[in-house]
Amino acid sequence: MLPDFTAPESHRADLSGALLQLMTLGVDKPVAFDWLSPRPPPAHMGQAAERLVALGAIELASNRPNGPQHLTRLVEHRARQLATICASCGLDTPAAASALLGAAEEGCTKEMAAILALMQQESTPNLSVAKTGFIVIVM
Repeated sequence: MLPDFTAPESHRADLSGALLQLMTLGVDKPVAFDWLSPRPPPAHMGQAAERLVALGAIELASNRPNGPQHLTRLVEHRARQLATICASCGLDTPAAASALLGAAEEGCTKEMAAILALMQQESTPNLSVAKTGFIVIVM
């Protein structure tokens, strides 16, 4: 039997982009932010923070050895780079912005932009490999 309603997006979507935006706007305690009801679960916010740590956008610190970790600060330059690219390119996640930054360093920005554009699509295109070895995209 199907549920009466789907879970709120704040309970199922990647919140790393929202967390990055809040922090770059100067919100000191994003977990205490006045979210729409229902609030995202703390564990979900923790996962978003872990993604941002992996991307180098924020740092975590502990008050005690082996103690709970807390958000301490943005890594200003990296966080602003990711937030700016997300906003200017219409990307959903800081991970996509990070991929585009990495592609720029490797000289394959056009290819990565095409991949990210496909990943942002609502419907999945049909991909087939022609005899030439190129990927043919049928939307």
